[in-house]
Amino acid sequence: MCGICGVFSADGVSPADHNAVGAMLAAMVHRGPDNGGVFQASCLSMGMRRLSIIDQSGGDQPLYNEDRSLALIANGEIYNFIELRQSLEQRGHRFSTRSDCETILHLYEEKGADCLYELRGMFAFALWDEKKKTLLLARDRLGEKPLYLHRSGASLWFASELGVLAASGRVRGTVDPVSVHRYLHHQFVPEPSTPIRGVGKLPPAHFMMVTAGRGGALQQSIQRYWSLADVPPVSSDPVVELTETFREISHLIVRSDVPVGIALSGGIDSSAVAALSARHTDTPLHAFCVGYVGSPENDERAQVREFTTQIGLPFHEIELSTDDFVRDFDEMSAWLDEPVADIAGYAYYRVMKQAHESDIRVMLTGLGGDELFWGYPEMHQILAANRKKLTLGSVGRVRGKFERAVTSHPFYHRLRHSTHLPGALRKQMDTCFDLALLRRDYPDELVYELMHGVFRRARVPAKGLYTDAFADQLADDCELITSGYSLHAGCGLPLELNRYLIETWLQSNCLSLSDRLSMRCSVEARLPLLDYKLVELAMAICRDLPVDPNPKAMFKECLKPLVSEELLSRKKRGFEPPWHDWTTALCKARGDELAEGELCRDGILRRSAVENILATFRRTGEPTMFLYELLLLQAWYRSVACKFISR
Repeated sequence: MCGICGVFSADGVSPADHNAVGAMLAAMVHRGPDNGGVFQASCLSMGMRRLSIIDQSGGDQPLYNEDRSLALIANGEIYNFIELRQSLEQRGHRFSTRSDCETILHLYEEKGADCLYELRGMFAFALWDEKKKTLLLARDRLGEKPLYLHRSGASLWFASELGVLAASGRVRGTVDPVSVHRYLHHQFVPEPSTPIRGVGKLPPAHFMMVTAGRGGALQQSIQRYWSLADVPPVSSDPVVELTETFREISHLIVRSDVPVGIALSGGIDSSAVAALSARHTDTPLHAFCVGYVGSPENDERAQVREFTTQIGLPFHEIELSTDDFVRDFDEMSAWLDEPVADIAGYAYYRVMKQAHESDIRVMLTGLGGDELFWGYPEMHQILAANRKKLTLGSVGRVRGKFERAVTSHPFYHRLRHSTHLPGALRKQMDTCFDLALLRRDYPDELVYELMHGVFRRARVPAKGLYTDAFADQLADDCELITSGYSLHAGCGLPLELNRYLIETWLQSNCLSLSDRLSMRCSVEARLPLLDYKLVELAMAICRDLPVDPNPKAMFKECLKPLVSEELLSRKKRGFEPPWHDWTTALCKARGDELAEGELCRDGILRRSAVENILATFRRTGEPTMFLYELLLLQAWYRSVACKFISR
């Protein structure tokens, strides 16, 4: 596990470019405090920082093949490296290290870019082929490991973090208006976009081939090698397949030459990962859990403590307070690398810090279970809304004219926002109104964003928030990100919804939090439930199930031998911190800085609009998710974005 960076220049790498790569390496020592290495060719300078997990003494990078015609820097872990190595050695390959990543080189010798199909794990890597004078950049199937890209003329810069690109001094840019607008509606910037213009990401499950063309022109091609929409069918009893696949990855994913821990909640997913993974570790699996001052109802420490006692795990608890949250807010915002306003990030931040202080370098989590197996109750509501839209959309033009007439009438809008209406009726009217708009303006796209409270609550305050110059760069409804996800997808509506959830919320929110906050603490986060074979199986079950999918029930069935019936039947609570207390204290402590801050001074936000939002908070004393998003955006802008702006 490490961080990687570099520059490919079709007209030759200059000494200044080499120095810039050195500056990037210095900016990500946290991703690899144990060692570093560089590789240089006429048109390439690349380097890495290493966090030693497998083959601590012999696995330093760059790694080379037998004749040193291939050079590799890689960020990640290849979980099936032992099986791959045995097969490669039987075919005559000679290894110089015990590193898991060296298998990539020898697979590439045989299969070229098709080596990616053999890899089971998380990775982002750069592989230089001296004979072909080609650079291969690749990213794992789910996007667990990031890879940022910036092209400038004949040069392509890449790095594991956004802020690392800024540290080069060679990548400049301004904040992207569309990305900011989407962030305020979704609490994250959807991949492969980033909040900085001119910087993107290599999408998950893609690889890029880069070479120098004639006349010093840079040539690049990007190709997808795996898709959630094309998973193979379930070949036997799905519960049996789930059980076997889950057991297999739980065995592979704990391979490590250093101690391993797990972030535990009182839920099913992380508990199942702990129960099964603990059986395959040579040393005790350390459990970490967060709680809150005063042990309120949403504090799960007692349940986790009882569970870890039953299966014999050392237990570490972290108590979070409101004062801690306010104190750590700036540091956490900077560590995020991109603005992600999921308040669960604070628990990630504190758990990974505690793991580092406890000398635990690898942390397992149960992340991904809710997305794969429909653990979120609203998924069934969203599925019903899409089916309703699909059915009503076929009624014809008469209904369409009626809906347009009603929903455009001023009386309807006054009625929707009336304080005298019962909340349930107002919510039903909102849903009908939004479905009507979607049928009119987006007849083939999924209903998703408009069903979400975060998105709905942002639509009104976002209007008029920006300066004219900033707002002029936005297109109508650019906050919607359902483009490319269709009601009429051939793979079926449940699978299309699952694909949307994974490729937006999971990748851009959850995996971003997991990578940045763990690696900032020099800790490697591993996610057993996102093993691609388990993902393929979960998606196939979702696609092939009857009308009302319930993949969570199947997953629970395969977990019965691992955890108690009480835990399996426990009501889902999700991450439930004292959000109101935390954000109220933060808004009181930091709110006044917003109107005076860089977002207003640099012409992004309209100061009068910000002051109106703050005035509402002062009058009511009630924080909003939108205000929290603005505070985090301001802290991120000051710590990360400003590094890209030439002043």
